[in-house]
Amino acid sequence: MLLRENGYEHTTGIDISNEQIETAHSLGLKDVFVADVFDYLAQNPNKFDCITGIDIIEHFSKDELVRLLELIKGSLVENGTAIFRTPNMDGLLASVYAYGDFTHASLLNYSSAMQIGIAAGFKRVSVLPSYVHVNGVFKEVIRKLLWSQFQLQAKMILFASGRSTQGVLLTPNLLIKLLN
Repeated sequence: MLLRENGYEHTTGIDISNEQIETAHSLGLKDVFVADVFDYLAQNPNKFDCITGIDIIEHFSKDELVRLLELIKGSLVENGTAIFRTPNMDGLLASVYAYGDFTHASLLNYSSAMQIGIAAGFKRVSVLPSYVHVNGVFKEVIRKLLWSQFQLQAKMILFASGRSTQGVLLTPNLLIKLLN
């Protein structure tokens, strides 16, 4: 719905869950289908400008994830983009997000996300922090102040342990942007 509200007319969604597709249909989204992502990408001759996935890539084994990214690369137009959000294993309290779901199989941090994007053959790989915002100006200001303090402490601990903080993102989730 958000894409449609922002002017994107040609969108398609897939999910392996009948319940998720029924929910999408009840919200007025019609171009969403029950499908296995591997079958869909392998059999669909269309090329896409952008492929996104929110909280999906962590559910695949490493071998499956490599295969998935290769299929996605082949399904994107020249200079097409894939964007994913996934739990960040370098995040503060990472286990809350990563192991809060028993079905998580491939857990990434900045470095491993860069490695897998490059290994899958993408031209450019960007790994960005994914911040969580809270409602209310006052609450958001407090959250930002606390976050700055937590981040400083975590970086000091990394420094004290002899590890560089370069390439370490501490947000609960990562955004991975892959350019074909």
